[in-house]
Amino acid sequence: MNRLFYSLFGIPPSEGDHDARNENIDNAVQEAMGNVRDADPETPQQWARLQSSLAQGSTNVIPVRNRLVPRVAFAVAAVALIAAGAFLYYTPTQSVPERIATGRGEQQQVSLADGSEVRLHHTSELVVDRIQSGAPRHVSLSGEAFFRVRRNDTPFVITADRATVEVLGTEFNVRVRDDVVEVAVKSGTVKVRSADSSIILTQSQIGVMHANVPPQYAGTIPAEDYPGWMSGKLFLNKTTLADACREIELRFNATIVIADIQMQGTEMNGVLDARTARSAVVALCEVTHTRFMRDGNAFRIY
Repeated sequence: MNRLFYSLFGIPPSEGDHDARNENIDNAVQEAMGNVRDADPETPQQWARLQSSLAQGSTNVIPVRNRLVPRVAFAVAAVALIAAGAFLYYTPTQSVPERIATGRGEQQQVSLADGSEVRLHHTSELVVDRIQSGAPRHVSLSGEAFFRVRRNDTPFVITADRATVEVLGTEFNVRVRDDVVEVAVKSGTVKVRSADSSIILTQSQIGVMHANVPPQYAGTIPAEDYPGWMSGKLFLNKTTLADACREIELRFNATIVIADIQMQGTEMNGVLDARTARSAVVALCEVTHTRFMRDGNAFRIY
């Protein structure tokens, strides 16, 4: 578009000088507007005679000279062309990233433009950059999500806190909670890297990265239906009672109070039925040999 302006109006190119280009465009606009005003030096007098004639009730209207029309039309078209070009020149071409977020008790299924699918867990946010053909695919995650990445010739890159997860085509879960990034691979191969180190995870492997600690292996997926939240289960691996209750609260938008503060640090292992808040609390009480009282979606364990 800029080259077209230079060709039409003889604007000298000013490569590398943004201010000079802006000044050249402004001068061209002013010159074009001047052409409209100067297209016929008698134009102001003709309009004055026209207004006087109308005021006197005369029907003898003095026509504007025909030679004025093409010159005015050309000048107006030139101004419109410059205005349109300037709009395109200054308007950003990069689209705004798409943001998808879930709250307490919410989950959301997201289909990406490349055919990949993401299922967001509660209190999570996914930021999706515009996907360009031939370029790496980028998303950012806070919270937890399960990814089914469609394989193509470009890598799929996830930024999760201080960790970067890079794949081509695979299924895996990414969890970012309390300064800990956990990646569990269901199929395929995943690279998890920080600023200065990385690990490769394959099927059924789990990797974690704590704050200011490089990523490291953390064992294998405990069951086929891991990560559990997609199939109504809650996996416990040295999980404290307080952390388990917190997960249930966020997953179902519930409130759980532990009456005995000393029990909050009790660690548990196993798989709980967590299809509903009630079923999860019932399972917790069976493991910890406690009872509960319920008031709507609020529970008190004692």
